[in-house]
Amino acid sequence: MSQHFDEPLSLETVAAAQGVGVRRLEQLFRDGLGQGPGAAYLELRLQAARRMMADTTHPIQEIALRAGFADRSSFSRAFRRRFGVAPRVARSGH
Repeated sequence: MSQHFDEPLSLETVAAAQGVGVRRLEQLFRDGLGQGPGAAYLELRLQAARRMMADTTHPIQEIALRAGFADRSSFSRAFRRRFGVAPRVARSGH
């Protein structure tokens, strides 16, 4: 999952790569991380985007695409829900 931010994998693909079904994958994530694989994948992508904002000068639109978001607005909404501030505000704080 951490190698596929720009084109996120489906849960079916992740489960098949691990040799389990989607239900089993979901159970393993819930037991191990306390959240489902979709939420864990979103967290990985948002953390990667946050690092890119701190470590690069890439435009936010490009970071959004590299983190697997369809557009800047969907990225901004997810980022704000997770971190409590808009991406541009988070970036200006660095």
